[in-house]
Amino acid sequence: MTDDRIEKEERTNQLEPEELNPCTVICMAFRPEELFSIPAGTKILEGCRGQDYQEAGIPDGVEILANWAFAQCGRLEWVRLPQTLRIIGEHAFRECISLAEITIPDGVKEIRGGTFSGCSALGTVTLPPGLREIGAYAFSCCDSLREIVIPDGVQTLGRGAFEGCSALCRAELPASFRAPKKQEMLDAAGIRENIRVYRREST
Repeated sequence: MTDDRIEKEERTNQLEPEELNPCTVICMAFRPEELFSIPAGTKILEGCRGQDYQEAGIPDGVEILANWAFAQCGRLEWVRLPQTLRIIGEHAFRECISLAEITIPDGVKEIRGGTFSGCSALGTVTLPPGLREIGAYAFSCCDSLREIVIPDGVQTLGRGAFEGCSALCRAELPASFRAPKKQEMLDAAGIRENIRVYRREST
């Protein structure tokens, strides 16, 4: 956390922050049963790992979710990511086993390594058109994921990106993924012969 401090009223479990400069909010400073508001101007959110949250509505203005930000929040079912978000850190939602769907905002260009690894209930993933890279093991072991649409802008799929996605049966890919080297990358990412692959036509 920066030098700015977030003070909690003693007689209530609702955080009432004073006006703050842009700062990092570290969720682990508060007990899971406490309600807290993220102050205006917050740019970075971190430290929610292993908490008991069921929902996380991250407000506009937040630009970065740090590495492991919400990892292992086993009861987390719903997350709202703001359009201001630019970076989702490595393993940010790893092993959030109750998370059922996620929509990645347009400003995010990369899904980093292990971001949603082990999210066994994750069945719906919406990726933005401006996405460029899906990192290693980003969606590995997402057992409920049945299909994935890779946007046209994606150039790189990291090793094991979809490894262990036992229900995955359909992948829609950009036309550029017809090249032999791209096929090798698909194999390494876990998109193999048992998955029905559709490649969009060039425009």
